[in-house]
Amino acid sequence: PAQAKKVASKKPGTKGLIYVVDDEEIIAETLTDILEDYGYQVKFFTNPDEVLAACKKEEPDLVCSDMKMPQMSGLELLQLLRKNNIYSSLIFITAHIDNHLLTEGLEAGAHGFLEKPFQGPQVITLANNAVSRSRTMKLLNRSLNYILYQFNDLDNYLKSKKKEILRQSLKCELQELLKLRKELEK
Repeated sequence: PAQAKKVASKKPGTKGLIYVVDDEEIIAETLTDILEDYGYQVKFFTNPDEVLAACKKEEPDLVCSDMKMPQMSGLELLQLLRKNNIYSSLIFITAHIDNHLLTEGLEAGAHGFLEKPFQGPQVITLANNAVSRSRTMKLLNRSLNYILYQFNDLDNYLKSKKKEILRQSLKCELQELLKLRKELEK
């Protein structure tokens, strides 16, 4: 199996890690060059199966995926990422955006679309927004996981102090946060 075609070395101060997957190597290289010039660390792949394997080792801030590839569609890749609890933002690359494709991609959880041929400023704006969202979600997940870890001790303490109203209020708010997180992960 082919490996990632190009790997930028990890540099301190990079704006984020982005995986690009497109079966057309020239498209992947072009997008990689635009993103690297702006300061992103980029790895590009021509096979979506390799992206899934790479994401399990190191979760990127963003995945830019072609919609139509011989091995699997971009939508299938997105579904596999989510099934494997990988919640990186995803931008689809396509030659033509129609309403059906747009609706289907957004409902599946895509952050946006890049239509070929794409322009540098469009790529950077979309990437910046997607990376920001991804990093926010990762921080939210870490914070909620920490709160959940600590909540049991707090709950027992409040129970022992007979602070039932406060206990129930905190439980309700925590449940609401967990529901919101689930909605945001779509």
